[in-house]
Amino acid sequence: MDARWVDVEDALARSVHHFRMAALMFERHKDLLVLEPESERAYEAKMALMHAVQSGYVSFEGMLKRILHLLGEDVPGGPSSHADLLQRVGKRLRLPGQERPPILGEHVVGLADKVRKFRHRALYSYDDFDPGRAVQVFDACRGLADLLPAEILSFREQVDPGAPGPVP
Repeated sequence: MDARWVDVEDALARSVHHFRMAALMFERHKDLLVLEPESERAYEAKMALMHAVQSGYVSFEGMLKRILHLLGEDVPGGPSSHADLLQRVGKRLRLPGQERPPILGEHVVGLADKVRKFRHRALYSYDDFDPGRAVQVFDACRGLADLLPAEILSFREQVDPGAPGPVP
């Protein structure tokens, strides 16, 4: 058992928490965002929502990078590194002397990609928040919060079956 799984579990717990809170906040504020989009309250809600998604996604990527590091894999770099990371963790890899199963299933990678694209928009186009289009993003946040713990536990059991304790 590699003790670095503790760090993976901590990042996972933070990611799940932020994604879950983002989805709950969106449900609470979506009418306000539609009915009073220019109000101060709507501005506060938009900024909080975008920050919650960014926080969840940063923790999510941190968790994935920790897993790759634990496995001795290099983390993708360059201008498309965020998309490349998602593609990599969704693939079975044959490495010298070993084969690694996908870290995340195709459905979870698809959810994460929706959130990744929104995170990019929140970082660079934060004045372009459309509550109608955002519904899919916050549904994806909810899906990630619900599915990630089991996905990571399943992967960990495949690559480190002696690791004690559940992933949160």
